[in-house]
Amino acid sequence: PPRFSEFNGMKTIKIKAYAKINLTLQIVGAEGGYHLLDSLVASVDLYDLIHLKKRKNPLSSVTMRGMGSESIPPEKNNALLAAEAFSERFGVNGVDITVYKNIPMGAGLGGSSADVGGVLTGMAKLYGVDDSKAIEELALSLGSDTKYMLYGGFARMQGRGEIVQSLDVS
Repeated sequence: PPRFSEFNGMKTIKIKAYAKINLTLQIVGAEGGYHLLDSLVASVDLYDLIHLKKRKNPLSSVTMRGMGSESIPPEKNNALLAAEAFSERFGVNGVDITVYKNIPMGAGLGGSSADVGGVLTGMAKLYGVDDSKAIEELALSLGSDTKYMLYGGFARMQGRGEIVQSLDVS
């Protein structure tokens, strides 16, 4: 799950947004142009470090560092899209985001989804939003495995990623 550190009376926050691996992946159908999946997934000890800083207006910005991520146009950056969607959904101000990429892009490790989950989790903490159902719905609207990325761990993920069952491996 995303882990965070708090600073400056909750004006800034650091989030570790962990990658995931698919231990199994079965395509069980299709719906609305998407594959329906049944997959066992697990968080791994590889993460992007996300810094969020509160703004005094509803705008958000993003700066990417590392792994070639600097070339991602802001209008296509899922971390920025997540921040803008969060501000709109909950009526809060925006954030300045800095993502220090460690998860390789395009490697199937869920880096973009991890960043979305980290931004949503961090903004919820910064702005005192305690509505997990609404945050999960927002995550699902931003990507297929982003709901899982809010929590991480070991889980069975089904459908487009909207069905997530945490599994106890102790």
